Amino acid sequence: MKSQFTITEALIERTGSTDPRWIVVRCDWLEDAERQFRAIENLPDGWDGNGASRSDARSLCAAWGLLTSLCRVEGLSKPHVNPTPCGGVQFEWENGFRYFEIEVVAERAATYLYRDDAMCVEETGEIFEDESLNGVLDFIRRVENFTDRTSKRTSAFNSLGAREAVA
Repeated sequence: MKSQFTITEALIERTGSTDPRWIVVRCDWLEDAERQFRAIENLPDGWDGNGASRSDARSLCAAWGLLTSLCRVEGLSKPHVNPTPCGGVQFEWENGFRYFEIEVVAERAATYLYRDDAMCVEETGEIFEDESLNGVLDFIRRVENFTDRTSKRTSAFNSLGAREAVA
């Protein structure tokens, strides 16, 4: 068994790609994420002032494997990369009322949380090595594609009111 999350050609095909050669594509934010990983790797025990554990090499390797797998998906936005108090690594995407996080909790396992506060929806689950990343990608896309319709209505209302005031 491998020591990190991986994505196979079969899983790539299941994410909607018709050309498995896209696996060599690197996203434009991977170097920045790598710097964040190095910073997390250098955190001492107790880094948060409350006794947080430093991340071990296996957790970091697993998290890096998951992140590079996600990075191979064209157009995916950069997550916030954070250490967790229990020694794991967490990735977060947030947009308006929608939020998704995935936390690598073990060498071959991660947990996730999706929340849409506007719709009062919350979903949690687990993903294990060599499972399809389709569910994870679906949650990330939901966050990325979120449009705050209330702010659009407010903007349209404000511009209408401005036009009436000018007339």
